[in-house]
Amino acid sequence: MNCDKFVDMTGMRCNQLGTAIEVLTPFTFSDGNVIELFAQERGSQIHFFDDGFTLLHLHSIGIQLGNNRRRWMPLKKIAETYGVTLSDNGVFETLGPIQNARQGFARIMATLVGVATWEREQVGINANAAFFVDEVAFFLRAWKPSENLIENVAVSGFSGRTLNFDFEFDGKYVDAISPHSSSTGAELRKLVDFNSGPTHSRREVLVIVDDRRNAALAKQEIGIIGRVAKTWPMSSLISASGIALTTNQLPN
Repeated sequence: MNCDKFVDMTGMRCNQLGTAIEVLTPFTFSDGNVIELFAQERGSQIHFFDDGFTLLHLHSIGIQLGNNRRRWMPLKKIAETYGVTLSDNGVFETLGPIQNARQGFARIMATLVGVATWEREQVGINANAAFFVDEVAFFLRAWKPSENLIENVAVSGFSGRTLNFDFEFDGKYVDAISPHSSSTGAELRKLVDFNSGPTHSRREVLVIVDDRRNAALAKQEIGIIGRVAKTWPMSSLISASGIALTTNQLPN
């Protein structure tokens, strides 16, 4: 696997490690350690794998999984959601055609980010807003990889105040928020200020609300924000990206 070739295929930075490459991901675990991921060509396919580092990390922070495969079930379910395998030797892995390397990479990356979110829940740390914004950025790129994604966009509101959106993407301003009343209230104030300005009347806003832990609460908050802006649950963005429920291509 050639690192320069991989960059062209996925847009992700990497380091050459013999015939394999180490992918430099922007995501971290709860203690700040970077999520590790590798890729290696197998004929006409690319093998994406974590080489067992994810389970090793979980053990290092005190999450006891051991050799009890029943304790692995939450992780297996996360992997299966994205068409990824957790092997008997503790490796997250998937195969994908070289011609569509972005999809294979997106599946393994979505899995490891899902595990990182699960990890935060186990150690009593909420996945913070910045982590969720990073997740949304990842799935936006997977949804429309040819579109340019601009982060931290500042515009002027009707009040004259500077309003900050998480992204500009596909001709829209995009925000990523949690399904809580405080987040909804702040977002509503910003959207009213934004929509009142005539210079922005043709720019659409898309708000992504995380519905993966409390779908009922998210639906309630989406109903409120949806009165003033286009609003999607996170599960809809994941579905649009084409990553979820993808059939795994590893041999039995």
